[in-house]
Amino acid sequence: RLRAGRTRRQAWKGFGANDAKFKRVRLRTADLEQLRADHGDKAEATERVFKGGAASCPEEMARARFTALKVKDALFLARTERDSSRETVDDRAFGWAVSLGLEEPTDKEQLTDRMKALRSAKSIQVLDANDEEVEFTFDLEYEYTLHERSRFIENSKWGYIYSGSSVFTKWKDKEGDELDEENKEE
Repeated sequence: RLRAGRTRRQAWKGFGANDAKFKRVRLRTADLEQLRADHGDKAEATERVFKGGAASCPEEMARARFTALKVKDALFLARTERDSSRETVDDRAFGWAVSLGLEEPTDKEQLTDRMKALRSAKSIQVLDANDEEVEFTFDLEYEYTLHERSRFIENSKWGYIYSGSSVFTKWKDKEGDELDEENKEE
C-alpha cells in the first residue's frame, strides 16, 4: 500500500533516495597507494581534487581525471568536463561508463578500440602544464599510447575542468608509430 502522493518507484527506492544511476567511487587503501605511485609528490593534491576539492591548476585536474580513469569513476569524469555532444552529466557519465566497461554500448554510444584502451591506463606522464593546457602521455597496457595536449577552463566548483577540446591528440601503436585518422578503429 502506497502513502498518498508517492509513486510506486519512489516507494521502492525509499524516501529521499537519489535517482542518479552513477555513483562516485571511493578510494580504497590500495587505490591510495597506487595514487601515490602514479603521482609522487603531486598525490596529495590529486587526492584532494578527486575527493571533490577545487583544482588550483589544470595539472591537478588532469591528474585527478587520470585517477578516475584507473578506478573507473564515470561520474567524476562526466562532472569535470564539457562535451558539446553530451550536454548533461548523465549523458556524459553514460558515455564514460561505456568506455570504462561499466555499461554496454548502445546505438547512441558506440565503443571504439581506443576508448576501450583507456580502461588499461597504467601511468601518466605530464610533459608540460600552464594555466590553460596540460600536455601528457598515458601509457596503456595493450597496443596504444595516448599523447595529448588538453585545454582546461576555470570552473567555480572544480577550479578547472577539461574544456572538451585539445590542441592535439596523438595515438601511437606499441611500436611507437603514430596512427593517423585512417587507422582509427571505430
